[in-house]
Amino acid sequence: MLKLTAARAAGTLGDEFDVLIDRVNAELDLARTSPAGVRGDARQALIVRLAALDAEFLQKAQAAVSASELAALTREAEDELAPFRERMRADAFATARDGALSRLIRERLGLPTMTFI
Repeated sequence: MLKLTAARAAGTLGDEFDVLIDRVNAELDLARTSPAGVRGDARQALIVRLAALDAEFLQKAQAAVSASELAALTREAEDELAPFRERMRADAFATARDGALSRLIRERLGLPTMTFI
């Protein structure tokens, strides 16, 4: 929540993110209500909900980035992967590029990662 609040206060996240920030806050508040923490099926359900919110944030963040900035971030992601490109299948490269692009967008906007393995 600190990263999301800081990004919102700094103006890197616009008003369109307020509803998502509130939803993340509600999920985390719910998780904090149990003194023993969230366990078992409830924990798994929380992880699934946070992953869905994470995907929504990333989709909205990508839409909020200008076309020129998105192109520059895509080039940066491809440059990072250039040493490995010849050894990668096209689909593996696309997946890796998408992951690198997501990371760069998160860094640019100050978004946390809300998914867990």
